[in-house]
Amino acid sequence: MQHPTKNAYAYCNVPQAKWIIIFVHWLTSSKDEEMFIQAEKSFSENNYSTIRFNLYWDLPWERRLKDVGLSDNIQDVNEVVNFYKSEWFKKIFLVWHSYWWIVNLYVNHENISWILMWDSSIWWPWLLEDVYEDESGEYYIDWWNWYRFYISEKLYRDFQIPSEEFLEKLKEIKLPIKIFAAENWLSKAAERYFEVANEPKELSIIKWAYHTFEDWWIEELLSQSLEWINNN
Repeated sequence: MQHPTKNAYAYCNVPQAKWIIIFVHWLTSSKDEEMFIQAEKSFSENNYSTIRFNLYWDLPWERRLKDVGLSDNIQDVNEVVNFYKSEWFKKIFLVWHSYWWIVNLYVNHENISWILMWDSSIWWPWLLEDVYEDESGEYYIDWWNWYRFYISEKLYRDFQIPSEEFLEKLKEIKLPIKIFAAENWLSKAAERYFEVANEPKELSIIKWAYHTFEDWWIEELLSQSLEWINNN
């Protein structure tokens, strides 16, 4: 995939399958989230093709978070979906983790068959509390004084879109959707999304799990995800 400023890199695992599962990483992460790597292995063993790709990352040859806004990532996902749909695959699943699920609300769903949410969120207000401006006027996200990610002014403006708009966009999606939530993280938000989403829909809250489903919780998440995919 090409972008005017930097390349976006992908890793694709293609066994003999006509369905593909596309993983989209969260806001300050990458295609190499451990949960995606484990999911890729599990799904490919069950004869599903997979792709995980970077919307951006911090390596010298890759586009950075500070280079993009919401509209750029909407275009990225559309291009990935259109490429794999037109070339090889009859059905496409999109798997979204965490905060950048907002992109899904605006992508073209024409070539998408099903959607899975893994502890996803579409609420902006709390994020704005963690956005700061440095001495040079650039914006950055600082979570828990742990790490700092610079963002574009365009993305900072995107953060100010009212959350109610996102819920209205969710109401427009007419695809089967499976919502997974970690009980100890975004389960209350997941219940709200489930209320708003159209049928057919399912909600599963993974008991005692945290946001990235470490340890045995990832096995439970993947097992339930595969069961839902196989039944659809």
